Amino acid sequence: PPKDSAPLSGWVDLVGLDGEAAARQPRQRPTYELEIGARVELVGLKSESKNGTTGILTKSWADGRWKVQLEDGSGTALLKGDYLQAITPASEVAKEGGAATSAADLRRARLEERRCQMKQRAEERRLAAGQEAIACA
Repeated sequence: PPKDSAPLSGWVDLVGLDGEAAARQPRQRPTYELEIGARVELVGLKSESKNGTTGILTKSWADGRWKVQLEDGSGTALLKGDYLQAITPASEVAKEGGAATSAADLRRARLEERRCQMKQRAEERRLAAGQEAIACA
């Protein structure tokens, strides 16, 4: 019989022309920007057991490090952005009722981040003026 009359012949997306199932090809997951409140996956770590662990970003530092509240209950991690892949944006995480971080916690974290940035800018100005530096907590 001709190929066009075969059962499910119009379902090219499910079975390719060469007979390979599309489900065997890895599906590309969308990626998002790293932002406080976003859900991230840990990637590229030397400790293979932690790769794939998910968590919520709770704080960022000017040097590119992020504090992550791990969803497996093992605590927090402080990692460079290179080891994090955002898999759910903060707006979506906030909509989820069971998110590990509440909206109030996110607001507090953003406020703390802004305060830290202001302290760092003030420190840079003081250093430029030759005064002693203060650390951001």
